Amino acid sequence: MVRMSVVLAAACLCVGFAAGAEEKPTSPADVPAGPQPNIGTINDWIVSSNDAKIRDGMMYLDALNTKDAVYAFRKDKAFRDTKLTVQFKLDPVGTGERSVGLIFGSTDGQTYHSVKVDRSSVILYEHRVGQPPRELARRGGFTKPDGNWYEARVETSGPQIKVFFDDRFLFAFNSPQLQPGYVGVYANAGRAWVRRLDADGTPARLPQVWRPR
Repeated sequence: MVRMSVVLAAACLCVGFAAGAEEKPTSPADVPAGPQPNIGTINDWIVSSNDAKIRDGMMYLDALNTKDAVYAFRKDKAFRDTKLTVQFKLDPVGTGERSVGLIFGSTDGQTYHSVKVDRSSVILYEHRVGQPPRELARRGGFTKPDGNWYEARVETSGPQIKVFFDDRFLFAFNSPQLQPGYVGVYANAGRAWVRRLDADGTPARLPQVWRPR
């Protein structure tokens, strides 16, 4: 299980701050040594806005005050029969659903499959242009405190999608609409850090120029 609690090394300094001070994002930089980030530079990604950026060597997605989710697609990772593993944490701020999503099979910025991880469930969706996301499968009953590190994994073989959370198999689903495509991550209604994104599979060439959302 990939979990770490953020060490608030400077908590005592908070006394001097004004009550109305602007809330700043928590940085995981002081977390004890663990798996090293492999996110690369911002030039390795197609991002939906400046709310997705690299901080402390990790992908930082600030969707706390945005109308839509904040997305980041890896430019150089497009596969069929994809294996995608993401290590992430959510800051304990905000009042919305606070979720992180794994994106795979992305043929453009609006056509893909995703696995959304919120504080109590893991949900598989299909996304198509001009349509609302379609829920395909879910597993509930989780208690996932914010501020801890977690790992979600997706494995695809043809139309079959297998979903894992912290090395635990959750469910499988066959989606005939699944296509080879790019991988990525997103955050919704919160602030997320992505420490690692590991992807493998059969390299795929897309039939058209891929564009961001």
